[in-house]
Amino acid sequence: MSAPVDQYGFGSSRSKVAPAFDATGAEANPSGKAVPVPGERVLTRPALVLGILSTIGPVAIDMYLPAFPAIAESLHTNVGRVQLSLVSFFAALMVGQLIYGPISDAIGRKRPLYAGLGLFVVASIGCSMAQSVEALIVLRFVQGLGACAGMVLSRAIVRDLHTGRDAVRLISLMMLVLSVSPMLAPLGGSLLVEFASWRIIFFVIAAGALFCAWLMWRSLPETHPPEKRTRGGLRSALAAYAVLVTDLRFLGAALVVGCTQGVILSYLAGSPFAFIEIYGVPPVLYSAIFAANAVGFIGGAQLNSLFISRIGLERLIRIATSALAAASVLLLGLTLTDMAPLPVFVGLLFLCFSTLGFIMPTTTVFALESHGARSGAASSLLGALQFGSGTIAGSLVSFFFDGTTLPMVATLAGCGAGAGLMAAASLRRRKAAV
Repeated sequence: MSAPVDQYGFGSSRSKVAPAFDATGAEANPSGKAVPVPGERVLTRPALVLGILSTIGPVAIDMYLPAFPAIAESLHTNVGRVQLSLVSFFAALMVGQLIYGPISDAIGRKRPLYAGLGLFVVASIGCSMAQSVEALIVLRFVQGLGACAGMVLSRAIVRDLHTGRDAVRLISLMMLVLSVSPMLAPLGGSLLVEFASWRIIFFVIAAGALFCAWLMWRSLPETHPPEKRTRGGLRSALAAYAVLVTDLRFLGAALVVGCTQGVILSYLAGSPFAFIEIYGVPPVLYSAIFAANAVGFIGGAQLNSLFISRIGLERLIRIATSALAAASVLLLGLTLTDMAPLPVFVGLLFLCFSTLGFIMPTTTVFALESHGARSGAASSLLGALQFGSGTIAGSLVSFFFDGTTLPMVATLAGCGAGAGLMAAASLRRRKAAV
């Protein structure tokens, strides 16, 4: 299911615009011709560009996590307050998601991407100069508004290009690129904190955003041509959202993704303190543990295509969410009974993140599959629910911060169990309806 590729792997070499495809893989054109299945080479170049574009937000999260204690000391506050700068970032991702998608459906994908990257660069430089934790929290919110452009619109671009199994393959390849962030960003942040200053981290992040803007200008064509754009402004956006919120298939999948994002953000908010302060892990070793979880996540994502072809997308989601629920609840039980030494703690978190690699790409494709005409709005609403859930989870970890690992583990287990229950309920409802 692929368009003729240009030199970048996107769309026709004449128009540099990729045609859309229906759910069966046939090109959506008057002739109804089937198109050939793309090879990995055809998907690799778009995955590389979109994957790098998608790393802006994760790098802005992962790179400064090891600096939490240093930031708290520098700004004369505590780690719990610094955690709120992470929560504000995710709150901005939730708000911004609702803005960029409908705008991109109306004016194309590239202009909103440029605007978001510009805002991100300015806010990143501001973060590096923050003199109080309150200023850092506000600037991180602005930074998140810029970061979410790449995160939401990369999903919309995937839907512009492919559906079905090929969309899963493309997203999985993007996640392979995205895996560089959790494997290298915390280590880079640790080294910068140890040998320079936490403020340098934000200058590095700003430079990365400028590189992404150059890469997008050089390699990313417009995938949403004028003839496919929506009309009607705000009314059209509201109409698209009205369709989406009445689609139980979409809502069920979106809430599953939201719960899994809650697992991730509860870990992000609580793990620096849990590992560095409670378990006494050095920042560099913390970065290695963080990278190991990323390896588990990306390993699951790369196996998606194989399992989907054998057991189907819906069954894979049910199995993976059940495994996530079991692992996270077991971790909570062991923590409550003081039976979670560091190897057990790390092992169960690794299992949780491995299941997320199966859940998030497949459930994202499952949610967007039927909404090609409004893929920007669908991606926005999906992202808003995703990061809204994550923001709540991170806020709970910060609010109940008590100097132990329990707030993080309890929130993570609640989100993991919620993903399992939501997947079971929504997929069963759809099966019964069919």
